Amino acid sequence: MAAVKVPLLKLPWRGESHINANTKRKYYRYIAFSRALSIANQ
Repeated sequence: MAAVKVPLLKLPWRGESHINANTKRKYYRYIAFSRALSIANQ
């Protein structure tokens, strides 16, 4: 799961107005999906 965690940490969160709501929505869905996968793999 390191390949998933590294891009998450590199993303700039605060003060980035170019990340719109749609991108955040897709990103949160990706986080939820990756967490579900990691739980299933345990």
